[in-house]
Amino acid sequence: MKTSLDFPDPLFRQLKAQAALQGSSLKNLVVSFVERGLRDIQTAPATPPQDRSWEDQLDPFTKSLLGAALPTDGRPTPTMDDYHAYLEKKHLGQGAS
Repeated sequence: MKTSLDFPDPLFRQLKAQAALQGSSLKNLVVSFVERGLRDIQTAPATPPQDRSWEDQLDPFTKSLLGAALPTDGRPTPTMDDYHAYLEKKHLGQGAS
């Protein structure tokens, strides 16, 4: 089957150079890479899901920094300045809000 692929120029130059070094055509090189990638996926051991229960113990602000609880009420994603302000407030004994 024929298809078209759009590679970024630097990657295309790298592929073309590698094919030349191997004395292979660009087509054969790309096909071998795809076959190897598919074979690796099929033979890769299944990784058990990570235990992320520790995230449940974090405050909402820290969760948002992890991307686990991004604001859903239209507020912007917290910045590092927000985080520093939060830490200052927390460590000065004023509590977190």
